[in-house]
Amino acid sequence: MSKQAEIDYFGQMSEQARDFVRRKPFSADQRGAYLLDMGQLLTVIRKPPARLLDLGCGSGWTSAMFALSGYEVLGVDIAPAAIKLAGDINAGSGARFSVCDFEALPFQNEFDIAILYDCLHHAESPGAVISQVFKALKPGGEIAVVEPGKGHHMSTTAQQAIRECGVTERDMPPALTRKLLMEADFRQIRTFPRVQYQLHEPEPTGRVAGLVSRLLGRSIAALAKNLKNSIMPGINGIVTAQKQA
Repeated sequence: MSKQAEIDYFGQMSEQARDFVRRKPFSADQRGAYLLDMGQLLTVIRKPPARLLDLGCGSGWTSAMFALSGYEVLGVDIAPAAIKLAGDINAGSGARFSVCDFEALPFQNEFDIAILYDCLHHAESPGAVISQVFKALKPGGEIAVVEPGKGHHMSTTAQQAIRECGVTERDMPPALTRKLLMEADFRQIRTFPRVQYQLHEPEPTGRVAGLVSRLLGRSIAALAKNLKNSIMPGINGIVTAQKQA
């Protein structure tokens, strides 16, 4: 898929979609999951003061949350329209924003923390992104990666984005993230169960959960999926690592 499609994505939004993005995460049906992710990230990364690089920031709502939490934040995105929107929406948060391709970062030993939230699976070369982040971090700096995991590429949302917008969508399970981190020379790599997937799901999703639901009922299927996600973070967990000092 075309990197140009990623650049054009925000500029081609309808006014309805733009309004949705302006109010994100609160406009989304999965607002609770987004907020759980942010709470977990704020728990696993070091406390402020610290310089934080928020990659693939889109409309900047994650950058604003980090900035309002006390971090010195730079949000970057390849799409100029996204960065303009981020600056307009989050002007009072203290976050700064810049147009930047995360596969070719201009930074060297500048940041204490780097966040890849739901964006690495859009990269043409995820390995290049991780290598660039390693370069951008100070010695002792840390990275946190949150991705949709295995099966994302074939999801309805991903296939619609590919079909309608031409953007890159790929599976990015924790095992692949860990491999890329190791290849980039990150150390102390850890995978945490993702809190949003440890909740009891009222409607179990996924093929296996669907089968269990038909056999044993939705409640049992949801509980089983909850237990699986709790004890098997490698399926869809949060991955952190450190650049050795």
